[in-house]
Amino acid sequence: MFRIRKKQAEKIFAGCPSPIPIAILIMAASGPISTLLFPNQATICRQALRITIWSVPLMAVCEVMYYSLNAAGREKEQAQIGVIATVCHTLCSLTLVLAFGWIGACWSMVFRFAIIAAFRLPDFVRTFLLSSVKTHDCEPNSG
Repeated sequence: MFRIRKKQAEKIFAGCPSPIPIAILIMAASGPISTLLFPNQATICRQALRITIWSVPLMAVCEVMYYSLNAAGREKEQAQIGVIATVCHTLCSLTLVLAFGWIGACWSMVFRFAIIAAFRLPDFVRTFLLSSVKTHDCEPNSG
């Protein structure tokens, strides 16, 4: 028995950190971008950019988990998880928007993907990190 799926999981997440430098760059450039796009409301735009840009790395993690689990034959489980996660992040979004207005709406974009990732993570761990897969022809014949 080999823990091949652990290696698969490592390869799956290898590209996930790539959106982080982009998010940092957008956050750093949010001032000039917002002044260029909305000169009369640059402060609001800058705050919105600085918050919502962090949904991009979380979205990357969510998508990688989703497609990996579907490729591993976990479509039914992902559909069930998706319904529960959607209810939770919709309630969270509603609460944030009602409590904090447009700032809450910005944070709801970030929390949406954090909630989805939190719901998908246990199935991902079970599927790729905790399971052993017996493979064919991976070991040299012993004689």
